[in-house]
Amino acid sequence: MHKSNKRIAAAVVALALGFSTAGAGVFAPVAGAQDTTPAPIASTVNADAPASLTIQKYIGMPVGGSGEYNTEIQDELDKLAPGAGFVFDIYALDDYDLTTQAGWAALAGITAADIGTDALGNPTVATTGSDGTITTELAVGAYLVKERDRAGYEPAPAFIVTLPFVNSDGVWDYNQTVRPKNQAGAISIEKDVEDTGVTLNETLTYTIKAKVPEGTLEKLQFVDELPTELEFVEGSATVTAGATVVPATATVDTDNKLVINVTDLAAVQAARTEGEDLYITAEFQAKVAKLPTDNVIENHALIDFGGELKYSTDPDHPDYPGDEDTGAETHLGSLTINKYNNATPQELITSDEAKFQLYRCTGDDTNGYTTSGSPLKAVTGATGTTADVFSTGNAGTVTLQGVQMADWVNGAEATDTLCIVEIEAPEGFVINPEPQPVTVDGYTMAANVTNLPDDVTGQLPATGGQGTMALIAAGVLVAAAGGAASVRANRARR
Repeated sequence: MHKSNKRIAAAVVALALGFSTAGAGVFAPVAGAQDTTPAPIASTVNADAPASLTIQKYIGMPVGGSGEYNTEIQDELDKLAPGAGFVFDIYALDDYDLTTQAGWAALAGITAADIGTDALGNPTVATTGSDGTITTELAVGAYLVKERDRAGYEPAPAFIVTLPFVNSDGVWDYNQTVRPKNQAGAISIEKDVEDTGVTLNETLTYTIKAKVPEGTLEKLQFVDELPTELEFVEGSATVTAGATVVPATATVDTDNKLVINVTDLAAVQAARTEGEDLYITAEFQAKVAKLPTDNVIENHALIDFGGELKYSTDPDHPDYPGDEDTGAETHLGSLTINKYNNATPQELITSDEAKFQLYRCTGDDTNGYTTSGSPLKAVTGATGTTADVFSTGNAGTVTLQGVQMADWVNGAEATDTLCIVEIEAPEGFVINPEPQPVTVDGYTMAANVTNLPDDVTGQLPATGGQGTMALIAAGVLVAAAGGAASVRANRARR
């Protein structure tokens, strides 16, 4: 199955930084430190005052909101493991004079993501000690703080601090403490689909899987904004923590957004095993309610662990973008079956119908193809009905819609292909018993089948007779080229 592994460094967003000043903005003279306490004016900043930045590093879930700190939050922080040996680069932002209102105003208009480090000069390097803490003496000013990557950990995002800042008493404080947090091990999200043979009105199965973060969970929610082509199958959602099924509810709103909420977080915590990662998995089914206009049903998901720890498979998500890899995709196209005689040049057989079935198959052009599984369904005619037997009628050809692409199955490039098998020949012709692989051009597939008239030789099995079926069952397969073309076509589409 195709797995969309999504490392989301941005998932530990600003809320992961529990600044020591309760409710204080970093740019206090512009935004105001407290609703009830006026901020001091910038001209009162003492540019020569000693200042320091203390970084207290923790491993675990974010605690409290951005700028929030109190004794209760510290009690929760004390339960987390200290982050020893983490390295931070502290860059001075010399273009912002914090003794002027203009300097604060200019600084308020930027974020850490806006600042490149190439022109900032050499940083001050700070490494946390065994207790996860490091205090660095610095000059008054604004600083960009970036955590260096460390194998096995998801880094906290870069952030800006000012020395001084406005503390909870509404006065300048020249000693700032920040508490960035990490998750041990990179959090990833996998979105898979099982969709072999799916077409209109058939169901596919999705799974969403991720490692459960360290620490106490505040929330565990799966969000899947189902595309308009899909309908959630009521009662099909299940959630497991490791091998344990945990209670969960599933609802779909008017915008077709599926939300699966784990209702017993204690059951998830109880599934943890010392020294082992715990994975949470949601599984559900959806029906293809209509065919996609662009041939692709693309489905993404988001997991919300609370504390602003959110992970998405969608690279275009406005807040929590995933990798450039796609989420789970189902590819559906058209298939035209042409029934030819052996004349020169060949002509479509329009005197009588031929009937076919469609299968997944394996093999090659040299040794032939072998079908597997049950006959597949597809959409026939203008009414949009599905069937697993397809007739060419008196036209000598039939085009099917909503056919799963030969080269893409279960969210990944297929290791097999599609074959058609003739089950009834036109009157006056001998059935062709050989599974015929389809050719692929974009999202258009085709298969050409040639029939010999039944007076060519008496050694072929009679039309529709047991001899023909025996040949099919025995796998006497000599097929036209098609498998390699399918792979090339899929790569061209992508």
